[in-house]
Amino acid sequence: MEVMEIRKQLKEELTNLEKEITNIINESTISSEQVRGLLADIDRCYILLDRFEELCKDFSYYFTLRKGLCSSLTQLTITLEAFEAGAVDIPSLRSSTKSSRVKNDIEKAIEKLEEPIIET
Repeated sequence: MEVMEIRKQLKEELTNLEKEITNIINESTISSEQVRGLLADIDRCYILLDRFEELCKDFSYYFTLRKGLCSSLTQLTITLEAFEAGAVDIPSLRSSTKSSRVKNDIEKAIEKLEEPIIET
């Protein structure tokens, strides 16, 4: 897989993730299936980020892309797993997700993915 293909896939995954996060914030009920799907999407983003790191020659680009995104995704993962374990209720999940920077960090990452990469 080449860098451009991974960039495209990562952008698609992040766009879908952003939509799913918006659904969680706005929906009145949240199912375990939704949470498991969101966790799987986050895992795919991490896998693509790791693969992107292996192939990307522009480390400044890569680290700028990853900055903030990984900590936000980790925070969201912890909150989702707590919800799935019954330690967090729907209002708390919604509030935590809404007040986090995850959507903003995803938007920044998507914008970064649209910028050119310097290949050396």
